[in-house]
Amino acid sequence: MNDKYRLDILQFYYELYKENPTDYGDYDHFIDIFNMNENELVGHVRYLYEKELLHCWCTKAIHEYGKPIQCKITAHGIDAIEHPELFAREVPLLNLIINSNINNSQIFQSQNIRIEDSFNRIYRAIEESKLDENSKKEVSDVVKELESEGKKKKPDIEKMKSLLDKARKIWSPIYDLLKPLIQEYIKRYLGLDS
Repeated sequence: MNDKYRLDILQFYYELYKENPTDYGDYDHFIDIFNMNENELVGHVRYLYEKELLHCWCTKAIHEYGKPIQCKITAHGIDAIEHPELFAREVPLLNLIINSNINNSQIFQSQNIRIEDSFNRIYRAIEESKLDENSKKEVSDVVKELESEGKKKKPDIEKMKSLLDKARKIWSPIYDLLKPLIQEYIKRYLGLDS
């Protein structure tokens, strides 16, 4: 089971890399997904770090037992995901890929996590912006409605477009943050996601 957790974490960062290669991402949402405590999760992240599959920002030097805060996949991690057969002896969890124990629902879950993480970053960006409190609330409400619409089995594309325009009128930088997420929802709806 530990290998599956670690592989899910690595897959999450691989998807994040494909979305934006320079982004570091939080991993604390896995606590609820895996139903484990923080120390267990940190142990899995440290394992991936020590195998040089992830690079992590830490509370202090990781060799002094610092806690990883944000991570991103390394070149070694990307190679391990894309060519698991070359790394399976060194990183046993990659046998899960080779043996095809990853099914579409796990990949879909990884995509959901990536989208959820992106929305969390958007909400943080809104909070940290120089908008007045009323504008922050207004744009956050629009983003929440957009997120909710995107999660529907049959999202209303026109409504999403309208909400995106409404958010852009309140705070123009939000458009660049939301556009890739809207595209992801549309691809899913049309069955074009991979």
